[in-house]
Order: sequence, then structure tokens, then C-alpha cells
Amino acid sequence: MVEENNNTNDITNKELGIERSKFKFPEEEKLTLFLKDILEDEVDVKYYLSEEQMKKILYPEEYNISSFRQRNLIKGSVCQTLQAAMSHGNTIPLVQIDISQIKREGVPRIYKNISRCLNTAQGGGHTPLIVRNATKKGYQEANLGDGISLEHPDSKTRRGRVQDQIAPTLQCNDSKGVVVDGLTIRKITPKECFRLMGFLNDEIKLDGLSNTQRYKLAGNGWDINLVSKIFKEMNLPDNLKLFEMFSGYGGASFALKKLNKPFECIGYSEIDKYAIECYGNNHSVSKPLVFIPVVNRGSCVDINPEELPDFGLLTAGFPCQSFSIAGKGLGELDARGTLFWDIIRIAEVKKPKYMLLENVKGLTNKKHKNTFDKILSELDRIGYDVFWKVCNTKLHGIPQNRDRIFFVCFRKGLSQQNNAREQLSCASPTKDHDATSAGNYSQNLKTMGDKDGT
Repeated sequence: MVEENNNTNDITNKELGIERSKFKFPEEEKLTLFLKDILEDEVDVKYYLSEEQMKKILYPEEYNISSFRQRNLIKGSVCQTLQAAMSHGNTIPLVQIDISQIKREGVPRIYKNISRCLNTAQGGGHTPLIVRNATKKGYQEANLGDGISLEHPDSKTRRGRVQDQIAPTLQCNDSKGVVVDGLTIRKITPKECFRLMGFLNDEIKLDGLSNTQRYKLAGNGWDINLVSKIFKEMNLPDNLKLFEMFSGYGGASFALKKLNKPFECIGYSEIDKYAIECYGNNHSVSKPLVFIPVVNRGSCVDINPEELPDFGLLTAGFPCQSFSIAGKGLGELDARGTLFWDIIRIAEVKKPKYMLLENVKGLTNKKHKNTFDKILSELDRIGYDVFWKVCNTKLHGIPQNRDRIFFVCFRKGLSQQNNAREQLSCASPTKDHDATSAGNYSQNLKTMGDKDGT
């Protein structure tokens, strides 16, 4: 491998170790790990929804077992099968409930011996919960192990609240749940959230952080499983020097470790004090028998690139709130939507050979077309070939419906940066795109919004 020289203006494909024209994002794969597989064995009662919370999520209570609990728990030790009227004259027979086996107040255990006439669902021997959904049908069926969005429970316009055996898109709070044994709903715990971000062996240290901060870190973070696969396809050399911007818990560092790729982090940029604490507890400069914290370079807007050591890989999950469907979607009208230009400012001076940038799928929305065009145009101007794609973690081994757009950037010779680029007649965010042909965002690009995504 050619010795790294970050300020070389013309870097050949051979030196980069990859033919840019042949770069492909990781192949999509059939999901074999499901939400139920990553759940904790024992969960504190505080994570379970109360009866009042359940009533807000579920379709009118007469169609659900929750009302059955309310009316019958105090009337006897065992209640017989109840028929609940459904729309169009259909009925769903409910199961016997033994209040002597209540696992917690108001949450009964369902008998394993279920009537043959019972309409069973996934998980074996359970009737589905009937969850409100703003469609013509009016509801969705939620089975054991299904993910549930708990946001805006009183909303009459909320769709896609139930996810089949996977988690909805994690956000920065405890608004995601799961249907568990006993036909009840509980919140996904912070530990489970990190498992849904690729930490399947609980390898991240979260000591000293409240649950609120743990939820926030997970919701803002990178899926280290998917990112490690992207790094593998980038064919990164060993002993690469890394600079992480908007680092959060250090998703890039975790992904490189997961890939068993030797590297050195020369610093990171983060302003959230809890993310800084988490990063410091998990990452250090590689020195034998000594723990040396990685240097936090502070706010990206205050960084003087001339003062940074040279590095070969820059990573950045630049702030997404400005482009998120869950936010106001103000784009560059929001100050957070302009921080991408600090990436450009630093990369233009330091000229790393590789960059990996990430944001929400909402960036591909037509309302942000001008910003998207600017991003590709600026990356091209400062000397990078760019490949971009919207990737969903559920298609890469993790049971979460999480769409994110990734920009894979390879340094090119500056003599090539002004090459004319063709505009695609129709660009699909879920296909691989080469910046040489997709430099301008297509007028025909369809909005790829996800009602539950961010």
C-alpha cells in the first residue's frame, strides 16, 4: 500500500485500492434476526404501558382485550371466552384469562391452551391487538413481536404504526414499543435500542448516562452493522487515520472495530456533553497498557483545519433535524442545516482520501432538491467522486425500519473536478448513484418520505 499522503492533489485508483467506477453499496439481504430476538429477558415494569396508555394506542376498546380486562378482572378468578364484535359482522373470540397469574397490575397472562376456533397470529396462540391506523380500514393488527410506534397516540392521521417483526425508526426518545407476551405493549428499552443500532453484544459502555440520554444517543447514532459493511466495500487500508465530525457515540470508530480494521482516530468533533462522555468512555488512542482519550476538537464551526493533524478518512452524520420528516423540514433555513459547509471547509483543506457522510432520507425530498444539488456539486468541486444511496437497516441484518442516505466519497485528481456531469432523467434514492452521472438531483425524483421514519 502506498504511504498515505493526504495533501496529494492527484491520487490514482491504484493508490486508493479500489476502482471507483466499480464501487457498490453492500448487497441487500433477507432478514434473519427479528425484534423478538434482541429483546431483554427481564424488563422493569416501568417500561410497560398503563391501561390508559394502551387505550390511546388501540382501536376502540370494545375490539380489544384491554376493555375485557377492565370489565372482568374484578369479577372472578377465571373469565370465560368473550366474543368481541368486529366490523363487517366478523368476530374475534378472546382467550381465557387467569388473574392469579397476573405478571403486574392490570396485565394478565394468557392461557397457552387456546380454543381451536381462535384466529391465531405470528408467535403462536395469540389473538392480535387491534391498533389505530389512519387508513380506510381504520386499524392494523399487531402480533407478538411486532414493533409499535407510540408517538401521537391521539392522532387520527397516523399511519404505519405497526411494523411486522421489526422496530419502527428509532428516534431520540422512548416512543417505540413492542408487543410482548400477555398481549400487552411495552417500550423498547435503551439497551434494546442500542442492539437495534448494531450493538448486538452490548459492547457500548453507557455508564453514568440516564435513560433519557441513552435513548437520545441511540436515536441520533449510526447503525454500526451497516456502516461496517459500507467500510468493507470501500476497501479501506489498514492503519488509516480517522477524523469523526458530529461523532455522537463514535459510530465510525465502532464500525471500524467491528470490521477488525486497524486505525487511529486523530480527533472528533462533538458539542453534546452526554455524547462526549459516552465517546470518552468507549474510545481511546491506541497505546499499550495506557488509556489516552481521543481529543475532542469541539464545535465544527470553530475548527481551524490548518491546526488539525493529517487524516485519511473523514466521517460525518451531519445534523438531520432540518431535513427530517419528524422535524419542521426547514432545510438550510435552520442553522443546523448549514453545518454541512463546515465539512466542505475542512475537507477542502485537509483533502482526506475517503469520506463517509450520512443523513436522513428526508434529504432526498423534492423540497430539499436545491440543498441536495449543492451537496453533490460542492463535493465534486473540492475533488471527490461521490456515490450515494438510501439504505435501510432492515435490509442489512438489523430488525429496524431505518432509512438513511449515505454519501461515499473518494478523492480524485483535481484536474478532473470540472468534468461535465449529466443529469439523470429519473433518480431512485434506493439505487447506487455515481456523482459523475447523478451530480444534479433529478426533477423527477419522487418524495421518499416515510410516515414513521426520520
